[in-house]
Amino acid sequence: MPIERVPLALSYGRVLAEEVVSPRSIPPWDNSAMDGYAVLSSDLKTQPVVLSVLETIAAGAMPTRPVTKGTCSKIMTGAPMPEGADSVIIVEDSKDVGDGLVELSEVSFPGKNVREKGNDVAFGSTVLAVGHYLDAAAVGMLSSLGISTVSVYQRPIVAILSTGDEVVEVGNILEEGQIYSSNNHTLAGLVAEAGAEPLDCGIAPDDPDGLKRCLDRCLRADLILTTGGVSMGDFDFVREALQAHGSSLDFWKVAIKPGKPLAYGTIGGKPAFGLP
Repeated sequence: MPIERVPLALSYGRVLAEEVVSPRSIPPWDNSAMDGYAVLSSDLKTQPVVLSVLETIAAGAMPTRPVTKGTCSKIMTGAPMPEGADSVIIVEDSKDVGDGLVELSEVSFPGKNVREKGNDVAFGSTVLAVGHYLDAAAVGMLSSLGISTVSVYQRPIVAILSTGDEVVEVGNILEEGQIYSSNNHTLAGLVAEAGAEPLDCGIAPDDPDGLKRCLDRCLRADLILTTGGVSMGDFDFVREALQAHGSSLDFWKVAIKPGKPLAYGTIGGKPAFGLP
């Protein structure tokens, strides 16, 4: 299928047509995984220890002071780590003792409660390959990379044509001997689930000329599905219409029951399935 570029918001359920290379690191900097205090782990070889609080670093803000021996910075989850600090003591293991001091009562080590820059995605790494199905997780990843549009393969259009004088579209009044059309709605759902766009071409009558006219409407699709009319009955004209349309019939009948009279060929160069 040809390639098109779509907004990220419309990319769910599509198939990626380009390799996605990360334009940034995720996280973009070392940051705190918890609310607490950014410290030098070497200051906490014994507990408890009292440190001087330099500042409070909120998520979305940048630290302004480096952490040195005997000091720390109060830090919120996701906030960038200040220079010098190598670990975070969670707020539950702290006690404010006043005068800008905090008592910490937990052992520490380098990297504790710290998410390192590029830990999830490294700058320049391949994140998604061509052909990747864009599910919710993939779309979320693209958004975290700041990618607002993506190249995807166009959805194939699948024409669906019901046949039979006894078949009536839902919403109409049934006459004696008639049934409501259900195959077209079922197939439309299956086509959409498979990632294509269903094109309902209506209900064709049980006569060769009428069927041929309906098949003409299907030719703008990439694939054609017909239902009914491929068996051996006096009014089963789909196979004839396929051949009369200058199209090929590659095979007819498959070894399943029910469903044996299944035809496959092409109509105007488009692949076509004649479903029973």
